Amino acid sequence: MSKIIQLNEQLANMIAAGEVVERPFGIIKELIENSIDANASHIQIETKNGGLDFIGVIDNGEGMSQEDLKLAFLRHSTSKIKNEIDLNQIQTLGFRGEALPSIASVSKVEAISNQHQLIVDNGKMSEVIPYQSNPGTSIFVSQLFYKTPARLKHLKTPQYEAVRNLSLVQNIALGYPQISFSLKNDDQLVFQTSGKNDLREVFYAIYGYQISQQGVNFKNESFDFKIDGLYILPHQHRANRFHINIFLNNRLIRYPQITSTILREFRRFMPIDRFPMIVLNITTDAQLVDVNVHPSKLEVRLSKEIDLLLLIEKTLKESLMNEMKTKEITRRVFDKPMNVTLFDQETQEPVKSYETSTQQIQEFEPIEPIEYPKQSNIQVIGQHHGSYILAQDEESLYIFDQHASMERIEFEKVSQKLQAETFDQQMIVPLIFENLLLTLANPQEVIKQLEIFGIFLEPFSERDLVLRSIPLWMGDLDPFNYINMLLDNPKLDIVDLNLKKLATIACHRSIRFNESYSNMQLQHIVDTLLQCEQPYHCPHGRPTFIKASAKNLLKEFSR
Repeated sequence: MSKIIQLNEQLANMIAAGEVVERPFGIIKELIENSIDANASHIQIETKNGGLDFIGVIDNGEGMSQEDLKLAFLRHSTSKIKNEIDLNQIQTLGFRGEALPSIASVSKVEAISNQHQLIVDNGKMSEVIPYQSNPGTSIFVSQLFYKTPARLKHLKTPQYEAVRNLSLVQNIALGYPQISFSLKNDDQLVFQTSGKNDLREVFYAIYGYQISQQGVNFKNESFDFKIDGLYILPHQHRANRFHINIFLNNRLIRYPQITSTILREFRRFMPIDRFPMIVLNITTDAQLVDVNVHPSKLEVRLSKEIDLLLLIEKTLKESLMNEMKTKEITRRVFDKPMNVTLFDQETQEPVKSYETSTQQIQEFEPIEPIEYPKQSNIQVIGQHHGSYILAQDEESLYIFDQHASMERIEFEKVSQKLQAETFDQQMIVPLIFENLLLTLANPQEVIKQLEIFGIFLEPFSERDLVLRSIPLWMGDLDPFNYINMLLDNPKLDIVDLNLKKLATIACHRSIRFNESYSNMQLQHIVDTLLQCEQPYHCPHGRPTFIKASAKNLLKEFSR
């Protein structure tokens, strides 16, 4: 008797559900993507108990006919692709025809679309019947994992699942500002966007007014790629990388190489171990993208990856350098026109009213950043509380943070020293990297590249490499972990990989607050800072100085 059997359709769907439906988060993602593919302009998501008890996704999209409604719950039924050519140029978010049958195999699903209703109870499908409904499609999921209780033990608390659901909807909304999203959990509205195609408005709905007002738009293009998006100025940052949202042809993706490129450009402007808030939209020919890589469709393969990374790097570098120039001190009196009425102190009757005008408001708008020349005639005039250096030129007053200024000076000094370091030290006990030759696509090129850094590797066997010597600057590091990290991302240079170490060295070598110095010493600090490659911020992202123009000072003193 044969040991091999062909699985029945229900069991196959349940196995597929393990890839697509790990938790409520996965169900919501698949249903939202179906709504987007149906050209919906409004998508409403409802959950109960974090989605463990109930999930509903209602849209106003094109909907399905009676026949299509039933076919949609058969495995590998899809309207998105018809042949191999279509598979090589996927234009939609869903295409495999696995999501709905997988979800329906581990839950009870009620589907309503274009005046018809279908119920699928853990894989058992009812007949399609007429049903009064609004245009579009509504999918309601309940009894999740009711007949597969082993899956339930892997779910976390309803609060955790609700947070995951909220994060997902917010991330998708950032990629589709033209669609109105709303999310309710336990009948409480927790998130909503207007669908006015304003990315800044979506940032406002997620992060609030203060952060959304610090958004910077960017865009650029090359022969094969177009990129655009919005980032929040590095003064605002987060403790993890979950606020980096990457969309490729409108598909939310994970792409470590792109994330690393983004982090590398932001790193010089923000504290160590902090992460930016950014939305990056990438548009390219669908034939350059392979989205059929992972069941959740979050991972893709991309042709001409290097060209894209260089475009992102160039665009963000230019934008950040322009935005992070030191700004002048300004003061905003009011955010919008307002009426001011004076009252008599005895009778409490109004005496006179004033109305602030838009003209007055515009006079106090923040002034555009000014790029300061490397050579400057800024003269030190004193020190404030042993902490700030006061200086001036013909037009403005400058206030330097003496500790942050010295941090920047020492950081660049140490960076240059490490980059120019040529001395190396022999390993007392050579370090073996097992099987490394098998994992490197071009080992000889990698060995030559590492020699530039003063790291000397050579073949030890057909599989292994041996480390013979390292540069002096690696003395405080673990060579094994460091070199493995370097090989994970060969584009990173010494300064990038040692940023935290360099920043710490610079901090320790810098002067502190409440330390008094002569004007001559302070002048030397100012002159040296202005010769730095990036004099505007310390290695941790704090500004080194601010500027108050004579014009603004006159306004402050009502002259």
